[in-house]
Amino acid sequence: VINMDGFNTLDETQETMKEIDEKKICAHVRNLVEERRSAASRIAHESIWMTNIAAILGFNGLTYNANMRQFQPVNRVASRGGSAPIKVNKILPTLQNRQAKLCKNPPRYEVRPESNDTQDKEAARLGIEILTWIWDKQNVDEKRLNLMMWIQQCGHSYLKCSWDSSLGNEMVNPETGELDYEGDVRVDVVSAFEVFPDPLAKTLDDASDVIQATVRKLDYFKLRYPEKGDKVEQEDAWLLSLQYEDTIKTINQRGPSNSGFAQSMKNCAIELVKYEKRSKDYPQGRMIVCANGVLLEDKPLPIGEIPFAKFDDIMVGGKYYSEA
Repeated sequence: VINMDGFNTLDETQETMKEIDEKKICAHVRNLVEERRSAASRIAHESIWMTNIAAILGFNGLTYNANMRQFQPVNRVASRGGSAPIKVNKILPTLQNRQAKLCKNPPRYEVRPESNDTQDKEAARLGIEILTWIWDKQNVDEKRLNLMMWIQQCGHSYLKCSWDSSLGNEMVNPETGELDYEGDVRVDVVSAFEVFPDPLAKTLDDASDVIQATVRKLDYFKLRYPEKGDKVEQEDAWLLSLQYEDTIKTINQRGPSNSGFAQSMKNCAIELVKYEKRSKDYPQGRMIVCANGVLLEDKPLPIGEIPFAKFDDIMVGGKYYSEA
């Protein structure tokens, strides 16, 4: 290919086309999140979740208005005496007692052998020991407390079990000779505000894909994705669901605050991770990671499955979002 003034070489043209395709993928994932976030059902449930959280903290005279994006007092008849009535928060201790009952007994799990052979039975026993070891190493008993409280606040929550290549002992990569890590299993509690499932799904198993949105520091992208992480720039606060989570953090004795998220987004960007189920086009599933228009990863699912387990409080038949 002859490179004349005003013309690109074949390699440069292919690189430009690749960047355009990557931007289209990032824009597609972001549009999906915005569509699912702006659905009427999602907005209504997020308002209920925010109202529940305020009530747990003792602000029972507030309700969250999704249109105004702020807490508003409930219209009530003023007391005849003229002085403010004394309020006692009975919701929080009730939830704490319910949380203690839900976490009192450890969950039961088993590994069934594939046959009655001695070798398969020993493999099943080893599987149970591995599960118990991961359970203790990841401190799942402590994480269950946070999980059960999120369930009571929002009606449902998630446990994310994934493979994290940044964990484990240090090792030298035999192919590149660079310092690397062994990797290990990771178990995290994910709130309902961060997860955007397929809107047509009635259960998590029915969902064709699930998108997780998380606010990350720019240093996180540089360490986690060394190839393209430095291209991620600071991003504006465009996702309301994450603004709600920040509002929860700012609730204090004076009441909820509706500002401060823009300040907390300094040197940060929103990491969008889309997990797609197995299909003919992607037999091993697909995992897309992007942030602020930069495609960080596009690869098969690390474990071949969407790494979320959904836990519900009060299930309603035919309805994805459970009631709290």
